[in-house]
Amino acid sequence: MKYQIFILILLHSFTSSFSQEKYVYHFEKMEAVDTIYNKDIKDDVLNEAEMFDNKYFISYYGKERIPAFYIKEKDFCVTLNLDFSEQTNYKIIGFSENRQFIYINAEGDHTARQTQFGFKYFYIVNLENYTFLQIQYYSSIVFWEPDENDPNGFNVTKEHKVNSSKIAFNQNGFTVMNEIFDMNNENKIDYDVIQSGEYELDDSKLKKTKYYDADLMKFLPIKYIGDIAIGMTLEDIILIYPNISFIEKENNYKTCADKSSFGFEIWDGNEVLGFAANNIQDNKIKSLIVRSPRFYFGKINTNTTASEVLKYYPKSNIRLDLLTDWEHIYIKELHVELVFKTNETNRIGLYKNDTFKKFKNPNAKVDCIQVF
Repeated sequence: MKYQIFILILLHSFTSSFSQEKYVYHFEKMEAVDTIYNKDIKDDVLNEAEMFDNKYFISYYGKERIPAFYIKEKDFCVTLNLDFSEQTNYKIIGFSENRQFIYINAEGDHTARQTQFGFKYFYIVNLENYTFLQIQYYSSIVFWEPDENDPNGFNVTKEHKVNSSKIAFNQNGFTVMNEIFDMNNENKIDYDVIQSGEYELDDSKLKKTKYYDADLMKFLPIKYIGDIAIGMTLEDIILIYPNISFIEKENNYKTCADKSSFGFEIWDGNEVLGFAANNIQDNKIKSLIVRSPRFYFGKINTNTTASEVLKYYPKSNIRLDLLTDWEHIYIKELHVELVFKTNETNRIGLYKNDTFKKFKNPNAKVDCIQVF
């Protein structure tokens, strides 16, 4: 128990100090939505406004220092509060192909104590339900000092870091390519800046569906277990499940040929979700053993019986693992392996020369699901 609490404190401390890469961005409700019928106020906000599609614009009202996003209708204007800020330039840049979402670009910088901070965001506004996302795609820090050898000369740049992402919109979302520049060659990733991948939009969220493999130089699909993605860190999971906890345990899912190893059992409140083996490379989960019935893979979860598996996926491969003495069903379409922790007394199937012939206990339920 003490070790579990230590892990939680360590991980929560980590997330409060360092940002983590996001896989899922959820839309936020507007803080305020207002409707303007008064002609004088309408004329004020429309004055010198740059119209987009003859209907949408960004403007100031009266002596307000922070702009707002407006939608012009025939007899009124709708005001949407997108949490805009000062020292930032905003511009509407386009629609999604179905015109449900409108995109707004934001760029700005500020200087403090010989340091200049630069930033770029884009906003995705869902015009159907008045929700929005704010995505950062650029950050920079430039720090300078007077030249020690020539105090009257030009300042000398001591630090210059840039995290920048190029974005290409497509029908259902966009593709991102991220690059890092650091004059000190530290290449520290700013995870507030959206990372390389392919992202898809729906009514409630933006979801990363593919990651960029730098070695293969191509995008590869991301496997999801609910909102947990293969490739996330344990810290990432905390951002999804506020009541999450981790308990370090020996890996009981290894074969007898494997060396003794440990991993983290993942709990959401009083429910165990699964087990992450401690072969976490670069602090990222490379595989997950699912135990909770809340997660579905196609039509399969841990409440599914052996006979139902073959009913839904008749081409699945059933095998007896001679190392663990357990039975496995591999479903090629789903890229998952179902594990039945059986022995000679409670087999789900009958085998001849280690080849499955027929069911012996078709109503046995899946014990866990291995996702790679």
